[in-house]
Amino acid sequence: MKKYGYWFLLLIVLYAFQTSLLPIIAYNGQLPDLLLLFVVSFSLLEGPKYGTLMALGAGLLKGLASGTFFGVDAFIYVVIALVVGKFNNQVFREARFLPLVTSVGASVAYYVIFVVFLFMLGFRFSIINHVQSVLLPMVIYQFIFSYPIHRLTVKMDTLTRTKWSKNGS
Repeated sequence: MKKYGYWFLLLIVLYAFQTSLLPIIAYNGQLPDLLLLFVVSFSLLEGPKYGTLMALGAGLLKGLASGTFFGVDAFIYVVIALVVGKFNNQVFREARFLPLVTSVGASVAYYVIFVVFLFMLGFRFSIINHVQSVLLPMVIYQFIFSYPIHRLTVKMDTLTRTKWSKNGS
């Protein structure tokens, strides 16, 4: 049980880093979504069961702290974790292209689902301008930060499976 506390602590640290330091490099108000990258990597490593639990925690944390539509991020993260988690036994954990491909795919899926929610709520905007100003920077940021977050997640997974699990946790 102790190892899940370490995972939650890593989630908090990533969110703090995302909200405190990364706004320095924001482009048009867009930031890399480290929580989404973490959820994708965690789901690839742990599978859909634990991935959805981590996604729910990450989404609720983001919703509580950001002040946007509460629960939308949690829903989107859980859907992405379910889909990505289905591939956990079918991929090689150390592949270099894996975090790049999955992060771009997850970012596009996040964007599409979020835009559908906005349309259902009655928001109207130019989709072409929105894709250029929101989706493109988001995909580029996710591409850049995906490998470091995936490596961090793999290291944490290795630590929790070996060193910390020997203590009976």
